[in-house]
Amino acid sequence: MTRPKVKVHVTKYKGEQNLVMRYVDPITGKQKRNTTRTVKRKEAERIAARWEDELNTGKFKPVDKITWAQFRDRFEDQELSGKSDGYFAAFQSAFNLFEAATGLKYLADAGDVIAVYEKSLKDDDGVTDNTARTYLKHLKAALNWAAKPKIGLLSEPIAFDLPDAAEDSMKGRPISDAEFQLMLTAIPEVVGRELVPVWSHYLTGLWLVATSPGSGRRRAWRLTHRPRNTPAATTSGGRSAPAGPGG
Repeated sequence: MTRPKVKVHVTKYKGEQNLVMRYVDPITGKQKRNTTRTVKRKEAERIAARWEDELNTGKFKPVDKITWAQFRDRFEDQELSGKSDGYFAAFQSAFNLFEAATGLKYLADAGDVIAVYEKSLKDDDGVTDNTARTYLKHLKAALNWAAKPKIGLLSEPIAFDLPDAAEDSMKGRPISDAEFQLMLTAIPEVVGRELVPVWSHYLTGLWLVATSPGSGRRRAWRLTHRPRNTPAATTSGGRSAPAGPGG
């Protein structure tokens, strides 16, 4: 397996006398830096070249030794950071179930345990066929991200087929917590990002009304989750109810 390559650059930072050499760690995606202890550009570039050679010939692990934990940390930091809570939670659920079912240690071995994960989802009474398909879809997207040349955590994509979507799998029962989170992740694609706060508020209200017989959770939702400038509707008894988009 090929190693992720490091490219060291020389630059000048304001407030520092000596030139600085820096690179982006291909494992963590974070920038590392060190002083060249010189103000001369040519000398600094020779020092940086030696450091680059040392890094590329011994510091980094081969791709096949990158752990699942290292991959997950980097994916969450770089790809999921800044995304909605529901979007993040959907990947968290997919990853947590994958880890529990497979105990995978090295990322490169993920392809060998996909079938184990699929069977675990199928045997789980709390996971519908469509939810299982969505979890597998999230896992596939994450593994494809790891195989991008600029990421370099996998030498090639891990290919596997997604099961066909089930028909009418939701009929006759309420959706689960995980399915509710997946529904929230779909909001931007359906109504656009500018309407996400309103629709998230509206759907959360319906969810709490349907799943919480008492009023405590619903009251907490009204006090903490209503977007600014979103009117609260009232029921015939005078209590606040979810305000649907558009009124």
